[in-house]
Amino acid sequence: MLMARTSLPPILTEPGDANRYLARRKPTLARRWSLTRMSDLFDQVAFGVYLLALGREQDADSIFALIAEVPFSENYNVWTPVGYAICLHARLLCLSGDMPAWRATLERIGEHPVEAYSVADLPAYLAALATDLDEGYREKSLKWGCYRMAMALAVLCYYRECALAGIEHDSPYDAEALESLILSGLSQLRERLEGA
Repeated sequence: MLMARTSLPPILTEPGDANRYLARRKPTLARRWSLTRMSDLFDQVAFGVYLLALGREQDADSIFALIAEVPFSENYNVWTPVGYAICLHARLLCLSGDMPAWRATLERIGEHPVEAYSVADLPAYLAALATDLDEGYREKSLKWGCYRMAMALAVLCYYRECALAGIEHDSPYDAEALESLILSGLSQLRERLEGA
């Protein structure tokens, strides 16, 4: 069983950061690092997405991979951000060409899906994520805008990886359109973070 606190990812133990926004966020994230508290897990996933948007895949995966080790405990408050981290970790494995590890990682999502929406809701939900990206990009608050974009990207990644792995949901959706949205969303998030 994992303890509430574990070894910190290396990115959080290094002082400062080349990105001013991340440099301000790191001390709080390091102090509050937890693998059992829902709000902290969501913040950790968001920080990993920020790193991903900045092209720092290895740093991002040092966060996603640690969170992805959390076992399923029937607590969806914890499993939801863990599931997002699993899919983000899987995405990076796929991009690196490690397909056996990608498949093994996503088996956990196949056993315990994170999101379940009815046929009527899923297409509208996925469309709303594009709106979240746009509104997050235009949000006056850098903190909330970036967080909103990161969470939308985490959910989009979840559905994209599920589609690639053949993990079905209640209604079909266009996985290629999600990939396009992920790439444009990462680009917009990078723009916001670099302008901080």
